[in-house]
Amino acid sequence: MVVKSLKLDSHPELKELYFANYRRLTYVSQNQDEGLLSAAEEAAIYLGLEFRHIHVGMHKIEEPLRWCVS
Repeated sequence: MVVKSLKLDSHPELKELYFANYRRLTYVSQNQDEGLLSAAEEAAIYLGLEFRHIHVGMHKIEEPLRWCVS
C-alpha cells in the first residue's frame, strides 16, 4: 500500500527521506491471514524498520454488535 502509493517502487531514493524518523512498522490485524502478515513483514524489511504485529481480533467489535443478529 505505501510502496506503490508513494511510488517508492520507481523512486527508491525517496524511502530514506520519507521514513527517516520512523523506527517501527506495526501491523494491527483483526483476522489471522498469513499472506497479509508476510506482506507486512516484507514491507518492514524493505523500509528498514523494526516489525511488530499486534493481533486484536474481532471480539471488541462483535460484542456491541450482537444485538444486530438476535
